[in-house]
Amino acid sequence: MIDVDGKDLAVWIGPEYESAALKLLVLGESRHDQDFTDREIIEWRIAGKLSGRKRRTFTNFERAVLGQEQLDADVQSFWNRTAFYNYNGSFFPGGPRVDPSHRIRANPQNVGTLRTVLRELKPTHVIVWGFANWNSIDAGSPWTPDKRIPGAQEPYCSTTIDDHTILFTRVRHPSAAFVSRYWAPVLSQFLQLPMEGFTLS
Repeated sequence: MIDVDGKDLAVWIGPEYESAALKLLVLGESRHDQDFTDREIIEWRIAGKLSGRKRRTFTNFERAVLGQEQLDADVQSFWNRTAFYNYNGSFFPGGPRVDPSHRIRANPQNVGTLRTVLRELKPTHVIVWGFANWNSIDAGSPWTPDKRIPGAQEPYCSTTIDDHTILFTRVRHPSAAFVSRYWAPVLSQFLQLPMEGFTLS
């Protein structure tokens, strides 16, 4: 449980996350169902209860991380060692793929919440969903200049919180125009970092 202003943030934290050597945080963009927490989204995904667009969103991303023909057991194993929450934490009453406004993205609560999550979870790697999301995230600490993931044109950077360095990259939002075969080698290379100049605690 991660507490923000006296409330449980309801982040999904896989039961094997703490013991995983590579600690991955998947940073979604926004939540469209007021009563459906980030934790419940992953619980439903593991249980096979998601359908339609929501299911496709997660399937697209999982194929990029796990391969095109992943088994249900592979999906469960992945989320069991991964954390997930949406950066724009307040309920957003737009439909899926309706971009949050600049005002919503710039909410200072998002910054404080992300910083709290990073402090508590100490991920080694963060994958951000959505280019606009990537451009708006703020961890309340300086970012290193972007570098290129080896063998790809996609960026990665890092920030350091409490002497712990965390690597970040982004993907196109997996709900639309997402090509898993393109992103698979990109994420594979990213998850093999750190590279020179980065030291993970």
